[in-house]
Amino acid sequence: MTLYWVTQTISSSTRMYLENQRNLWVMGKDDKVPAPAGMALFPQEIARPPREWGERSYHILRWEAMPRGGHFAALEEPELLAQEVRAFFRPFR
Repeated sequence: MTLYWVTQTISSSTRMYLENQRNLWVMGKDDKVPAPAGMALFPQEIARPPREWGERSYHILRWEAMPRGGHFAALEEPELLAQEVRAFFRPFR
C-alpha cells in the first residue's frame, strides 16, 4: 500500500473498481468473448474460478495452474508470469 501512496498511483489502481460499479458489464446467458484467452491460476490468488466458468464466457486456449505466487503475480513472480505470457502468445507468431 505504501508504494501506491508514495508514487501517487492509488487512484489509478482502484479506478477499475469504481468504473465497474458505475457501468456494470453483464453478459447474456449465451454471450461469449471471441478473442483467445489464457488463464494463469496462482495459488495465493484471491479467487480461483473453475475452468468451466471461464469456458462459458471466453475462448480459453490456455489454462495453467502456476506453482507459486498470488494476487500481485507481476511483483511476486515476475519471471514466472513473463514465461506464461510468452507461452500463451508463442503460437500466434
